[in-house]
Amino acid sequence: MGQAGIRINAMDRARREPPGFRIDRPHGGGDYVIIHLLTPTRMLTRDGMCLANAGDCMIYAPDDAQWFEAATRGGVFVNDFIHAEGAAVIEALDSFELPIGRLFRSLDAEAMGTRIEAMMLEAARREPYWEQALALRYRELCLGLSRGIVAPGADARSPRQGVLLERFRRLRTTMLAQLHQTWNVTTMAETVHLSRTRFTVLYHQFFGVAPGEDLIRERLRHARWLLARGNHTVSEVAEQCGFNNACHFSRLFHQRVGCPPRDYGRERP
Repeated sequence: MGQAGIRINAMDRARREPPGFRIDRPHGGGDYVIIHLLTPTRMLTRDGMCLANAGDCMIYAPDDAQWFEAATRGGVFVNDFIHAEGAAVIEALDSFELPIGRLFRSLDAEAMGTRIEAMMLEAARREPYWEQALALRYRELCLGLSRGIVAPGADARSPRQGVLLERFRRLRTTMLAQLHQTWNVTTMAETVHLSRTRFTVLYHQFFGVAPGEDLIRERLRHARWLLARGNHTVSEVAEQCGFNNACHFSRLFHQRVGCPPRDYGRERP
């Protein structure tokens, strides 16, 4: 256990699983799991089997039986998640009175992926006091979810905002599945039939990050995954992640991740 009383066992943002993916852990996973669903999901909760909507959240305790899969047969399953254990985790969940074992909605859930991305960078860079930083960021994540909890049956957004949010979610899911394509803010705005300025404001409101920055983070996240597998050259990774210039990709990767892409796979534990 780290000095800060937290151990992060796994985490990822917008993880896209293939058709047929299912989690079935009848005796639990041994740690606390916070999940933010980005696609409709059939999910076991303490209230029984439920149909969860995109945007719902779930927290499993270490001994909770876990079972979930895409709501539609052959559909993909996409989620933000973090597996963690330790005194700091229990304290954060208790302090902010987050519901355990039951579905809930939070207006802050869209920012969960951004917060997990920041934690992934902390864990990768391991700069001084990185464990303490992880504990603080985990607490911040729990605080945001708790502040934004929406009462069952309530809808804090207007009907117009609800329609726009669904359009933005569909756009973001498509973007994540096609990172190699030439995306830019103008193209994204045109996809949801909004001006560039209005689109940028709403994107930040819905997801907690500017659209261009979100695209860069997702491309670098995918690049790290490809490089860790060790099956591709730096140029191939750059192309698959939507970077037209391998030199620009290398400079940006080094700046954001802390090492050149050619060294990333070798440096990982």
